[in-house]
Amino acid sequence: GLGEHPHTPQQSVRLSVHEQKQKLVESFETIAGVRVLVDVLAGADREQLGALADALRSGKDPAAGILAGDRDGVITVIVFATRALADAGRVDAGAVARELGRLAGVKGGGRKDFAQTGWKGSERLTEWLARGREALIAGIEGGGK
Repeated sequence: GLGEHPHTPQQSVRLSVHEQKQKLVESFETIAGVRVLVDVLAGADREQLGALADALRSGKDPAAGILAGDRDGVITVIVFATRALADAGRVDAGAVARELGRLAGVKGGGRKDFAQTGWKGSERLTEWLARGREALIAGIEGGGK
């Protein structure tokens, strides 16, 4: 039974982070030399999203994005960027998270390279993520000049 392999669930989660990362990497779009990703992961919680965001921003290539988890209508959003992009002033994840929070009427924020927000109800998630994506891309396109 399950008792024989206490470590199995954790390994499968780790594997799925890796698998999800591979899948997500394929759905990046490139904007002004930066790989940008905005995606919703059904059933993902804060921990999983954070692990994925960390994996995605730890690469050498400039990357930024918004990952949203929808777990039974409880939304968790993580905005991330590679450190170099944040340092160059091209992405401010905290500002994007604050803007998303403002739309949802909740608080949001964090560092320039990693920030979060969240709310209940997925009705307008797609619309708000599109707004967040616009804010993210405006910085990427404008900040490099």
